[in-house]
Amino acid sequence: MATQTNPYWKDRIANNTWKAYNKTEIRNQKLVEMYKTAREEIYNELIKFDAATNTSRTAAYNYQRQLALQKQMNDVIIQLGYDIETDFSEQMANVMAMQYKNISAELAGENFTMLKENVFKDVLKEPWKGNNFSGRLWINQDKLSQALDKVILNGISAGKTITEMAVKLDGMMSNGLYNSYRLVRSETMHYLNQAALMAYKDRGVKRVEYLAALDERTCETCGPLNGKTYAISRAPILPIHPNCRCTYIPVIDVANEATTKPAKSGTIKPKINVSSLSGQLPDDFIDDVKNILENAPDVCQKVWNKYQDKIKINNYESKRGAFYSPGWNHIEFSITKDRNNSAGNMTTIFHELGHLFDANGGAETYNSGLFTKASKRFENGQLDVLLKKEADNLIKKTHSELKKIDKATPKNQAYKAIESEIRALSNPQKSDISDIFEGITKGKINGGWGHGKAYWKNHDPSSEAFAEMYSSSVNNPESLEQIKKYFPESYDLFLEILKEIAK
Repeated sequence: MATQTNPYWKDRIANNTWKAYNKTEIRNQKLVEMYKTAREEIYNELIKFDAATNTSRTAAYNYQRQLALQKQMNDVIIQLGYDIETDFSEQMANVMAMQYKNISAELAGENFTMLKENVFKDVLKEPWKGNNFSGRLWINQDKLSQALDKVILNGISAGKTITEMAVKLDGMMSNGLYNSYRLVRSETMHYLNQAALMAYKDRGVKRVEYLAALDERTCETCGPLNGKTYAISRAPILPIHPNCRCTYIPVIDVANEATTKPAKSGTIKPKINVSSLSGQLPDDFIDDVKNILENAPDVCQKVWNKYQDKIKINNYESKRGAFYSPGWNHIEFSITKDRNNSAGNMTTIFHELGHLFDANGGAETYNSGLFTKASKRFENGQLDVLLKKEADNLIKKTHSELKKIDKATPKNQAYKAIESEIRALSNPQKSDISDIFEGITKGKINGGWGHGKAYWKNHDPSSEAFAEMYSSSVNNPESLEQIKKYFPESYDLFLEILKEIAK
């Protein structure tokens, strides 16, 4: 489905982001003053050291003076770090709040709830690309302190004059200023973009467009990304590199195709073509399939219409269970069992059709065979990655909560807690998520429904998740609700895969 963005958002949101960045950068000139003060303090300590150290003193005395100098310089760098961290954190929490407020007002007028100040302060503590601002700052300060120590040690051992050492120290401080300035610039752009994404999510935006600052400074990395759109939950973390000025603007005219509600009056829905089923299934079953599809999400209907001529039903009263065979490109299942399915009437047929669409969509989209499934090829297997990430996050969170009660709680208790939560659901609610969790954890979580632990030795969770998400989107709203609860990012990606193979 084509996506478009209104130039209005480029003019308003992106330009306001860059203005906020530039204003913050002006205030960051305070860094220069902080480093100037620190330079003067270090120089004064060096003068004191020179005055107190001479050849008439014992070597032990002079060594103690050297250690004192190094400690004084280290204290100056530590205080400098505290000053930078305090100033930046206070400033950035306010800038993030203003960014969130301005974007929310652009998207929702006055009809929004402002987040509390602590929310933005907490975001500043969250690591991105391996660390947060505080962590990176203190790594820089530690390197600077070590570099200054080295200047003193080498200078004394080589018999350098105080002036020579002062010049060398000044150069090191200049490097420290550059590193701090670059860090603050990068962190500022990161948190402006985080505040923007927070506002977009809270206002219901589903996709965002990557917007590079196109001028003579645009780099080879960011330029090609300009205009690319992403599901908001999977937008790359910005900045891409130090001094990067790229940002995101909302894609606000893309309808949410996950809805299972009937189309609004006046909306043209695709006409469902079930002609390929004629002669393969009983007429009353075909009628039911058509009725269900007529109330399915648009994207599910489009996939059906594109690949329905590929549907082959080898046996609809199979005694071997239900399955899709990519080798024969056909489906076997039991109508009798599916009519009485405790997970939901006719959920099996749409599950197996999900496998068929996954295989045929992958074959056509990627010009390969039926064993090349779209769920595995799309964005280099990102569906597997997201499913595992979301499951792992829940397991870690559950384990952490259990350890608050008993620090000695082993991880397997987290598996059992999640398993119990799933088992407490009704069959229609738990049938799909139980199988997904079983696949991701290799049987460590068994919610009462699934293919069995041995099945996952030769099968990928993403393939089954794709089929389960298709079936639930079309014909099992209770299951869909649980899938969106436990695997929201994975489901958003599933919809993107459908859009890709429906083209």
